Amino acid sequence: MLFEKNSYLEQIELWCASHNPSLTLSYQVPLLGEGGTCSLFGELDETPFDLASQLHEHELQVLKQVQSVVDWVHNNTKVDWFGVYLARDNSASERVLTKLSYFGKPSRAEFPLNEEFSKISNNVTVALTGHHKIINDVSEYRANGGEYYTCDPKVQSELCWPIFSAPNNCLQNNNNNNLVQTSPNQKIVGIIDAECFATDSFDEQTQQKLAAVCTKLSNLLSLH
Repeated sequence: MLFEKNSYLEQIELWCASHNPSLTLSYQVPLLGEGGTCSLFGELDETPFDLASQLHEHELQVLKQVQSVVDWVHNNTKVDWFGVYLARDNSASERVLTKLSYFGKPSRAEFPLNEEFSKISNNVTVALTGHHKIINDVSEYRANGGEYYTCDPKVQSELCWPIFSAPNNCLQNNNNNNLVQTSPNQKIVGIIDAECFATDSFDEQTQQKLAAVCTKLSNLLSLH
Protein backbone atom coordinates (compact mmCIF):
# COMPACT_ATOMS: atom_id res chain seq x y z
CA MET A 1 0.00 0.00 0.00
CA LEU A 2 1.21 3.49 -0.88
CA PHE A 3 0.75 5.04 2.54
CA GLU A 4 2.19 2.24 4.64
CA LYS A 5 5.63 2.74 6.14
CA ASN A 6 8.19 2.15 3.42
CA SER A 7 11.94 1.70 3.17
CA TYR A 8 12.46 5.12 1.57
CA LEU A 9 12.09 6.82 4.93
CA GLU A 10 15.03 4.83 6.26
CA GLN A 11 17.03 5.79 3.16
CA ILE A 12 16.26 9.46 3.75
CA GLU A 13 17.30 9.20 7.40
CA LEU A 14 20.62 7.62 6.43
CA TRP A 15 21.18 10.23 3.71
CA CYS A 16 20.49 13.13 6.07
CA ALA A 17 22.79 11.70 8.74
CA SER A 18 25.80 11.82 6.41
CA HIS A 19 24.93 14.46 3.81
CA ASN A 20 26.42 17.96 4.09
CA PRO A 21 24.17 20.21 2.04
CA SER A 22 25.11 23.52 0.47
CA LEU A 23 22.74 25.95 2.16
CA THR A 24 21.18 28.75 0.14
CA LEU A 25 19.76 31.65 2.15
CA SER A 26 18.57 33.70 -0.84
CA TYR A 27 17.27 32.84 -4.28
CA GLN A 28 16.03 34.51 -7.44
CA VAL A 29 12.31 34.96 -8.02
CA PRO A 30 10.25 35.86 -11.09
CA LEU A 31 8.66 39.24 -11.46
CA LEU A 32 4.98 39.17 -10.56
CA GLY A 33 2.34 40.08 -13.10
CA GLU A 34 -0.42 42.66 -12.78
CA GLY A 35 -1.92 42.61 -9.31
CA GLY A 36 0.81 40.28 -8.08
CA THR A 37 -1.20 37.18 -8.93
CA CYS A 38 0.87 35.67 -11.74
CA SER A 39 4.58 35.11 -12.24
CA LEU A 40 6.18 36.39 -15.43
CA PHE A 41 8.16 33.33 -16.50
CA GLY A 42 11.71 34.10 -17.57
CA GLU A 43 11.67 37.65 -16.16
CA LEU A 44 13.52 37.76 -12.84
CA ASP A 45 13.26 40.34 -10.10
CA GLU A 46 16.51 42.21 -9.51
CA THR A 47 16.08 41.67 -5.76
CA PRO A 48 16.40 38.05 -4.60
CA PHE A 49 14.21 36.66 -1.84
CA ASP A 50 16.26 36.64 1.35
CA LEU A 51 15.37 33.86 3.77
CA ALA A 52 17.78 35.17 6.39
CA SER A 53 15.83 38.41 6.76
CA GLN A 54 12.34 36.96 6.23
CA LEU A 55 12.34 33.89 8.48
CA HIS A 56 12.24 33.85 12.25
CA GLU A 57 15.26 32.41 14.05
CA HIS A 58 13.53 29.15 14.97
CA GLU A 59 12.51 28.70 11.32
CA LEU A 60 16.04 29.30 10.07
CA GLN A 61 17.30 26.52 12.30
CA VAL A 62 15.63 23.79 10.20
CA LEU A 63 16.84 25.02 6.79
CA LYS A 64 19.95 22.85 6.57
CA GLN A 65 17.99 19.68 7.33
CA VAL A 66 15.26 20.64 4.87
CA GLN A 67 17.92 21.21 2.21
CA SER A 68 19.26 17.70 2.84
CA VAL A 69 15.81 16.26 2.14
CA VAL A 70 15.48 18.31 -1.06
CA ASP A 71 18.89 17.07 -2.19
CA TRP A 72 17.71 13.49 -1.61
CA VAL A 73 14.68 14.08 -3.86
CA HIS A 74 16.98 15.56 -6.54
CA ASN A 75 19.20 12.50 -6.44
CA ASN A 76 16.52 9.82 -6.16
CA THR A 77 13.63 10.89 -8.39
CA LYS A 78 13.08 12.09 -11.94
CA VAL A 79 11.15 15.15 -10.79
CA ASP A 80 12.05 18.32 -12.73
CA TRP A 81 11.10 20.80 -10.02
CA PHE A 82 10.62 20.31 -6.29
CA GLY A 83 10.01 22.68 -3.40
CA VAL A 84 9.23 22.64 0.33
CA TYR A 85 6.96 25.35 1.69
CA LEU A 86 6.38 26.30 5.33
CA ALA A 87 3.01 27.62 6.52
CA ARG A 88 3.81 30.59 8.75
CA ASP A 89 3.07 34.14 9.79
CA ASN A 90 5.30 36.72 8.10
CA SER A 91 6.60 39.94 9.67
CA ALA A 92 3.30 41.65 8.85
CA SER A 93 1.40 38.89 10.71
CA GLU A 94 -0.02 37.63 7.42
CA ARG A 95 -0.45 33.90 6.91
CA VAL A 96 1.76 32.74 4.01
CA LEU A 97 3.41 29.74 2.41
CA THR A 98 7.16 30.43 2.27
CA LYS A 99 9.45 28.38 0.02
CA LEU A 100 12.28 27.10 2.23
CA SER A 101 14.24 25.12 -0.35
CA TYR A 102 13.86 23.89 -3.91
CA PHE A 103 15.56 22.77 -7.10
CA GLY A 104 14.62 23.75 -10.65
CA LYS A 105 13.72 27.03 -12.30
CA PRO A 106 13.13 30.16 -10.16
CA SER A 107 9.59 30.43 -8.86
CA ARG A 108 7.48 32.51 -6.52
CA ALA A 109 8.84 32.69 -2.97
CA GLU A 110 5.63 33.17 -1.02
CA PHE A 111 1.92 32.58 -1.53
CA PRO A 112 -0.80 34.33 0.48
CA LEU A 113 -2.40 31.60 2.54
CA ASN A 114 -6.04 32.56 2.25
CA GLU A 115 -9.29 31.47 0.62
CA GLU A 116 -9.14 34.12 -2.09
CA PHE A 117 -5.74 33.00 -3.41
CA SER A 118 -6.77 29.34 -3.21
CA LYS A 119 -9.08 30.04 -6.16
CA ILE A 120 -6.02 30.27 -8.44
CA SER A 121 -3.44 28.15 -6.58
CA ASN A 122 -3.58 24.44 -5.85
CA ASN A 123 -0.61 24.92 -3.46
CA VAL A 124 -2.71 27.18 -1.28
CA THR A 125 -5.73 24.89 -1.63
CA VAL A 126 -3.69 21.94 -0.35
CA ALA A 127 -2.28 23.97 2.54
CA LEU A 128 -5.75 25.09 3.60
CA THR A 129 -7.68 21.85 3.13
CA GLY A 130 -5.22 19.00 3.65
CA HIS A 131 -6.17 17.43 0.32
CA HIS A 132 -3.49 15.45 -1.50
CA LYS A 133 -3.44 16.55 -5.14
CA ILE A 134 -1.95 14.80 -8.15
CA ILE A 135 -2.52 16.45 -11.51
CA ASN A 136 -1.59 13.98 -14.24
CA ASP A 137 -2.26 16.40 -17.10
CA VAL A 138 -2.01 20.11 -16.29
CA SER A 139 -3.50 21.25 -19.61
CA GLU A 140 -6.55 19.04 -19.14
CA TYR A 141 -6.90 20.09 -15.51
CA ARG A 142 -6.90 23.78 -16.39
CA ALA A 143 -9.28 23.23 -19.31
CA ASN A 144 -11.72 21.68 -16.85
CA GLY A 145 -11.58 24.75 -14.61
CA GLY A 146 -9.05 23.56 -12.03
CA GLU A 147 -7.23 26.20 -9.97
CA TYR A 148 -3.64 26.49 -11.13
CA TYR A 149 -0.84 29.00 -10.65
CA THR A 150 1.56 28.77 -13.61
CA CYS A 151 5.25 29.36 -12.90
CA ASP A 152 6.71 27.32 -15.77
CA PRO A 153 4.61 26.62 -18.88
CA LYS A 154 6.64 23.44 -19.55
CA VAL A 155 5.12 21.70 -16.51
CA GLN A 156 2.73 18.93 -17.59
CA SER A 157 2.08 17.10 -14.32
CA GLU A 158 2.23 18.02 -10.66
CA LEU A 159 1.98 16.51 -7.19
CA CYS A 160 1.17 18.73 -4.23
CA TRP A 161 0.81 17.17 -0.78
CA PRO A 162 0.35 18.59 2.71
CA ILE A 163 2.86 18.14 5.51
CA PHE A 164 1.07 17.54 8.78
CA SER A 165 2.46 18.06 12.24
CA ALA A 166 3.92 14.83 13.60
CA PRO A 167 2.72 12.14 13.97
CA ASN A 168 0.00 12.82 11.37
CA ASN A 169 1.71 12.90 7.97
CA CYS A 170 1.61 11.85 4.33
CA LEU A 171 2.08 8.17 5.11
CA GLN A 172 -1.41 8.06 6.60
CA ASN A 173 -3.98 6.24 4.49
CA ASN A 174 -6.52 8.61 2.93
CA ASN A 175 -9.55 6.97 1.39
CA ASN A 176 -11.98 9.90 1.55
CA ASN A 177 -11.20 11.73 -1.71
CA ASN A 178 -7.62 12.17 -0.51
CA LEU A 179 -8.79 14.27 2.45
CA VAL A 180 -6.86 13.67 5.67
CA GLN A 181 -8.66 14.47 8.91
CA THR A 182 -6.49 16.00 11.64
CA SER A 183 -7.12 16.19 15.36
CA PRO A 184 -7.45 19.59 17.13
CA ASN A 185 -3.81 19.28 18.26
CA GLN A 186 -2.46 18.62 14.76
CA LYS A 187 -2.14 21.08 11.91
CA ILE A 188 -0.84 21.53 8.38
CA VAL A 189 2.71 22.83 8.80
CA GLY A 190 3.54 23.09 5.10
CA ILE A 191 3.42 21.41 1.70
CA ILE A 192 5.63 19.74 -0.85
CA ASP A 193 5.26 20.59 -4.53
CA ALA A 194 6.73 18.41 -7.28
CA GLU A 195 6.51 19.14 -11.01
CA CYS A 196 7.43 17.24 -14.17
CA PHE A 197 7.67 18.20 -17.83
CA ALA A 198 5.78 15.07 -18.92
CA THR A 199 2.22 13.95 -18.18
CA ASP A 200 1.45 11.02 -15.84
CA SER A 201 4.83 11.23 -14.11
CA PHE A 202 3.88 10.27 -10.56
CA ASP A 203 3.81 6.49 -10.51
CA GLU A 204 3.42 4.48 -7.31
CA GLN A 205 7.16 4.29 -6.62
CA THR A 206 7.57 8.05 -6.94
CA GLN A 207 4.59 8.57 -4.65
CA GLN A 208 6.12 6.22 -2.09
CA LYS A 209 9.33 8.24 -2.14
CA LEU A 210 7.50 11.54 -1.73
CA ALA A 211 5.30 10.13 1.02
CA ALA A 212 8.46 9.26 2.96
CA VAL A 213 9.73 12.78 2.27
CA CYS A 214 6.56 14.20 3.85
CA THR A 215 7.09 12.09 6.95
CA LYS A 216 10.68 13.29 7.35
CA LEU A 217 9.62 16.90 6.82
CA SER A 218 6.74 16.45 9.26
CA ASN A 219 9.24 15.60 11.97
CA LEU A 220 11.44 18.60 11.05
CA LEU A 221 8.80 21.29 10.57
CA SER A 222 6.73 20.29 13.59
CA LEU A 223 9.67 21.45 15.71
CA HIS A 224 9.88 24.97 14.29
